[in-house]
Amino acid sequence: KFFVAKSNQEDLAFMKELMEAGKIAPVIDRRYQLSETPQAIKYLGEGKARGKIVITIADDQQPSRGPSGKEAWQ
Repeated sequence: KFFVAKSNQEDLAFMKELMEAGKIAPVIDRRYQLSETPQAIKYLGEGKARGKIVITIADDQQPSRGPSGKEAWQ
C-alpha cells in the first residue's frame, strides 16, 4: 500500500531538526557503484527494497561522519 505525502516548509524544517539531533536517519537498503546502476534499478523495480537505494559515483569510497556523528559512506 502506497501513499503520497505533500511536504510543506514547516514539516521539512521539523524533519531537518530531527535529523540534525540524530533522532531519525534514512534507512539504506543497498549501495551500488555507478557502474551497477542497471542492477540497482532492477532491484528497485522488484519491489523488495525496504529503504533507500544509494548509487555511489566515486570509486574511492571513504567513510565519513554525518551530522548525527554516525558513520556514513560517501
